[in-house]
Amino acid sequence: MGHLYPGWALVLWGIALGMVGVVMGVVLRRKLIIAENLPFPTGAATAEVIETISSSRQTAMYRARLLIATAAAAMIFAWFRDGRPSLIPQSTAFGGAVLGVSLASLTVGVSWSPLLASTGMLIGFAAPSACSSAGS
Repeated sequence: MGHLYPGWALVLWGIALGMVGVVMGVVLRRKLIIAENLPFPTGAATAEVIETISSSRQTAMYRARLLIATAAAAMIFAWFRDGRPSLIPQSTAFGGAVLGVSLASLTVGVSWSPLLASTGMLIGFAAPSACSSAGS
């Protein structure tokens, strides 16, 4: 948008936005976790982070360290996917064709994202059954 900001300003902005997210998570805990029961993946991931904040000190410290370590791993992964050197592809297209049209031209494939992988790890394999029972 025509503005160049120094790196330290972007870091401070990111920290400030992260703190706002944590405060909003704590404020919305009762509504999101207790009342709604969050059947959807992003909601379950949010609930896990909020539960980490609200748990006992020893458990919270372990989970906080784990969260920081995985955030660092995701940052390194994203750097090598999006930055220089670009060692990890943005996505990998599937081979083959459907009705004579290649799957690659239809952009059918796998997008390499640590965000989606971590969300899947947080919700585990029970999510599809939770989502199907939520509608009934």
